[in-house]
Amino acid sequence: SKWDAGVDIINELLDEDSDAYKTMSDEQKAELENVKVLLLERTDSKGDKRAHLPTQLLAKEGKADSSESGIDRETAAFIMEQFGGVTAEDSSRPTSIGSDDFQSFDVADPGCYLIPEFKQLSSLQQKKVCSLLSWKSINNWGFNIFDLVEFTGSRPLLFMGWAIMASPHAQRAMAEACGVNETPGEDGYNFVESELQIPIHTLCNYLRVINDDYQDNPYHNAIHAADVLQSLHTLIQMDSLVKPTTLETFSILLSAAVHDVDHPGLNNGFQSKAKTDLALIYNDQSVLENKHAAHAFLTMMSDSGALLSKRSRSTDHINYEYDSDLNILRNASAKQISAIRSKVINAILGTDMSSHFAMVNATKSLILGDGLTTLDDDGRWKLLVYMMHMADISGQAKPDNLFLLWTDRVTEEFFAQGDKEAELGLPISQLCDRNTTNVADSQIGFIQFVIKPAYVVLGDIIPEVKSSVIPIIDSNYDYFVKEKAKHRQETVLPLDKV
Repeated sequence: SKWDAGVDIINELLDEDSDAYKTMSDEQKAELENVKVLLLERTDSKGDKRAHLPTQLLAKEGKADSSESGIDRETAAFIMEQFGGVTAEDSSRPTSIGSDDFQSFDVADPGCYLIPEFKQLSSLQQKKVCSLLSWKSINNWGFNIFDLVEFTGSRPLLFMGWAIMASPHAQRAMAEACGVNETPGEDGYNFVESELQIPIHTLCNYLRVINDDYQDNPYHNAIHAADVLQSLHTLIQMDSLVKPTTLETFSILLSAAVHDVDHPGLNNGFQSKAKTDLALIYNDQSVLENKHAAHAFLTMMSDSGALLSKRSRSTDHINYEYDSDLNILRNASAKQISAIRSKVINAILGTDMSSHFAMVNATKSLILGDGLTTLDDDGRWKLLVYMMHMADISGQAKPDNLFLLWTDRVTEEFFAQGDKEAELGLPISQLCDRNTTNVADSQIGFIQFVIKPAYVVLGDIIPEVKSSVIPIIDSNYDYFVKEKAKHRQETVLPLDKV
């Protein structure tokens, strides 16, 4: 990007072997370092969004790239629009033709609390789920969320949320129920006995409702939410210089659980083009992200609680001093509630993909500034939000065969949107036309311009990401390059057939 180019020039000037460096005073060197930070820091919405885009990506505008590792014009336009909030100058593209589970009692010993869904499993299934949701297992970056789905059916977020947000009590309860000889230790967040005093039964009731409010989309569903929650948890547990407080940790994990709740499977671009009620309510600004945040807190604090989807009352209804059965923050102070709500809203809005490139540059600025060892509260929270964003787009950073499963699911959802757009007579969005989209091309561009650079920055925060996750991303990239080459060979006719 332009920012990167400017930083590169400054780095050349600050090279200790350069002639310029040798002639500069210490004050001049310090000022150049400050300029470098400012270059990466300027991420306000009033600035030039195109300036944050990778230069190589801008070069793709209006041009085709036939090389095996190159990306097509449509993929470039999609990445620019979805992750940079920039519409490509040349947007021409080919088009195709044609509760019974609720428990409201207090739990004297949270270590004995089992969600009803766990009790309904067979003895063998309980032991397998107990093993899957052990602290050691859920700390694994390669955790297969689909294994959990096999045993928990339609409520993977409830089970994963219980295992993570009610740890270590959830692990103790499962171990005791399964007769595990080795009792789990103290590893876990223990929000139940923290200053927040999160009531475990209310937490699980809330997670159950949120889980069920995720729609049955191919990609944006409760499975994705559970996976994002587990991936974020893993990043937090990796040895990092970011040391969040209890309130910050709870806030970011809660954000991950609810970040896509009630997603319709049609992205922000569709909402605005189709002038949906959501787009009109939220003024085309982070439409779905605003919806998810509102849904999460209406479910938690509204007197309609679990009946949110059936609400018909006016929006001026007052919930002040109403203690909802799903209010997981009922024991927190007013100041804590305000802080958590503010942070969760901020984190969910941060999942708007159109701000991706600006967020990457802002994170670089934090790292290059005062450093990770001297982060203030605001800087630490920004890094946590960045980590959640990375968890949200972690599909192509997961090992085989998980990355292929996520590719199939997101592609299916994109194509369903394209079908809907064609049905309505709307222009079909980039990568949503099942008749023209090349999946390998789209993933090559996604990894090259979105995933890899962002995870490299994350690797500067979490060393284990650099050593363990980056090689997975490189391997997945190589896979799609080979798939593209294979596709080209299959579509080229032999000379004797021409």
